Amino acid sequence: MAKRRLSVTLDPVTLDEQVYRILRDRILHWELGPGQRLDIDELSQSFGVSRTPIKNAFNRLSVEGLVDIHPRRGTFVTHFKRKDLEELIDVRMMVELHSVEACLRKATPEDDVRLRRILEKMRTYIVDDGYNDYQAFLVQDWQLHSYFVELAGNSQLMKIFAGNKLNIQLARACLLTPIGDAAAAYREHSEILNAFERRSSEGLKVAIQQHENNRRAHLSKLMKE
Repeated sequence: MAKRRLSVTLDPVTLDEQVYRILRDRILHWELGPGQRLDIDELSQSFGVSRTPIKNAFNRLSVEGLVDIHPRRGTFVTHFKRKDLEELIDVRMMVELHSVEACLRKATPEDDVRLRRILEKMRTYIVDDGYNDYQAFLVQDWQLHSYFVELAGNSQLMKIFAGNKLNIQLARACLLTPIGDAAAAYREHSEILNAFERRSSEGLKVAIQQHENNRRAHLSKLMKE
């Protein structure tokens, strides 16, 4: 993959944050590929900053699982194996299932309306069995799933879920291809929302579990050991 030089003007007040966000976005949008070595001196020159903001960004990205830091070898964009992804999906599913009871206790008709709008927006990114904008679909996918966790009101679980989202996005980026059948994914999300609107704890858990297991199966088939 050809390296592209960055040309950006940064506000020194938020230097660390801006460097971190730019590198994170480039990883998540495939501009920095899985396994690619990130040269701190080259990035420092490209950004026009010292090595410190780059190091700080590397440390944050490492905590999120987006890069691997190897002493004396360098820093590399994380390259997921199938086992890594399966474990990440397990964490995501556990957090979602744990949030079901609390989110249903707090659910209101207004929540039904908001979630229905998200689902309808998801449908606009589907054509037949495929996607016309996969990345936009994933944004709505995240909003729908995270809604339940946010509604449950456990801030610690939300932090775990948000970190898990970044890792799964990167795993998808490693594949460079949409995951699964778009129409089937939409049906699964519809079943999740229908169970939520019925305030069915068991129905919602079953729908979430089936959806995440299907996601896991599709991704596992495409990923190497």
